[in-house]
Amino acid sequence: MNPNKQNKLLESLYAWLLVMYPKDFYNRFAVEMKETFKDLLLEKTSQNGNILSFAFGVYLEIFINILKENITFYHMNYISIIRSGLITLAVLSIPFVAMQSGGNVNWTAFDFLAAGLILAFVFSTIELVSKKSNNLYYRLGPIVSVFTAAFMLVSVSAVSLIGSVGEPANLVYYGVFVALIITSILAKFKPKSMAVAMSSITGLLIFITIIAIALGWQNLLGSSLFEVVAVNGFFGVLFAISAGLFYISSSQKSITNKISDLKV
Repeated sequence: MNPNKQNKLLESLYAWLLVMYPKDFYNRFAVEMKETFKDLLLEKTSQNGNILSFAFGVYLEIFINILKENITFYHMNYISIIRSGLITLAVLSIPFVAMQSGGNVNWTAFDFLAAGLILAFVFSTIELVSKKSNNLYYRLGPIVSVFTAAFMLVSVSAVSLIGSVGEPANLVYYGVFVALIITSILAKFKPKSMAVAMSSITGLLIFITIIAIALGWQNLLGSSLFEVVAVNGFFGVLFAISAGLFYISSSQKSITNKISDLKV
């Protein structure tokens, strides 16, 4: 067979093998690996070496490495799923135990399902963010905000944040959650824009506190002035911390870019 055609066939087979790597690994290294293999084939051809023996040796090595990478990939994913599932069950056990103790908590199957979905959203977001950037502050920013939003929603459903369980005033916190989603989408998850978005959520909670006091929510059954201020202050501070983390992340990124420009 013509050496060029033989090399093309061997390169095609090598490229087909690379597809069996996990997607992230393939996207990062496939192009470079193909070029390296092509160069090695040309070198062997110029040296009149045993091309087929060399190629099948590389195929065997690649196949073994593919098995290792896939085992590692699926092992890590299963661990993440199991860890998330155990934490979700632990969190959902709180209202379940409260129901058994005879308190005012009375969750339905739908409440547990909704809370489970919220927690699944939380953990999937954390997993996504942890893989998106190596910047610690950028990774902590969304973790704090997502956990705060999830805790707020679960608390509203489980024990109510204002007044007694079922109090319509609590619907305002669902509005805060919607505002959080909208502002995050508009910010396109960019650090500096996310800092502004989280700051706006803190401002919204301050506004809700003022309106709640003006409307007399502190006089509702099971509520008080301290509760209204403390609840909104607690969540407002957490969102402010998230905003600070995003701001630090954006500042570090700007400094890194300036240093890179100076080096160039």
